[in-house]
Amino acid sequence: MTQHWSEGLHQRIARAIRDARQGRMSAQELADETQQLGYPITRSQIANYESGRKQTLDVAELLVIAAALEVPPVTLLFGGPPDEEVEMLPGWTGPAFFGIAWFSGDRELAWPGPEVIDPDEARAMVDQVIANLHTAAARLLWLTRKRAAVHSALVESRVVSKMNAKAWSDDQFDAMVRRDARLIEEIDEISDEIAKAVAESEGQTE
Repeated sequence: MTQHWSEGLHQRIARAIRDARQGRMSAQELADETQQLGYPITRSQIANYESGRKQTLDVAELLVIAAALEVPPVTLLFGGPPDEEVEMLPGWTGPAFFGIAWFSGDRELAWPGPEVIDPDEARAMVDQVIANLHTAAARLLWLTRKRAAVHSALVESRVVSKMNAKAWSDDQFDAMVRRDARLIEEIDEISDEIAKAVAESEGQTE
């Protein structure tokens, strides 16, 4: 079973690399990009991996190849149709978006599709994919994601302000300023939570 899983994983990554560079760069150009990134991977290594002659790809190679292809590393592992069944671990299969959620720690991505109606069943499925939600690492990941979402909302608010400021009344403009101030305050609060979580995590490891 383990051998079958590892071979399937290899084939999936090899196909993702080929698909990502198809029509954009040759194996040699991809090799040249890895050289520019400071961790050279030769054209023959890339060709051997894509053809199946090379059966292993270490983490450093995966990250550098993803950077050279300008794709998120997780898409080389769990790319393709999000609902496609993949074997994430030996004997553990599920839709590709489960694999992305597991790899990135994104709880919302793991939420099942509309066919799962029962909320308890849905939560159980999410918890199966994203385990140990209360660990320090998971909390830091959640806080980082939360801060990024608030920051995106602030950027969007400021873009809207620039586009519409001339047409707004004073009351509308003041409301937007207050909204931006609340978002900035929320970002600061989350940043403080992150600093606190980091300090607690470091204290636990000492």
